[in-house]
Amino acid sequence: MHENGNGRLLLDADEAASLLGVTRRQILALARDRSVPFVKVGRYVKFRAESLEAWVRDQETGARR
Repeated sequence: MHENGNGRLLLDADEAASLLGVTRRQILALARDRSVPFVKVGRYVKFRAESLEAWVRDQETGARR
């Protein structure tokens, strides 16, 4: 496993939201719905940047011609 740019393995909701360009509320809603990968650390919801980046790639759709 690799650390993210800030030297930590896991991102908090604010950092994950910033990475994806969404609000804290939106990233937590996506986690609650199990739409994005996340890790529970006790009562905290954390995110791996690599997992979020892979999730974004999986969400990408091709352009219509």
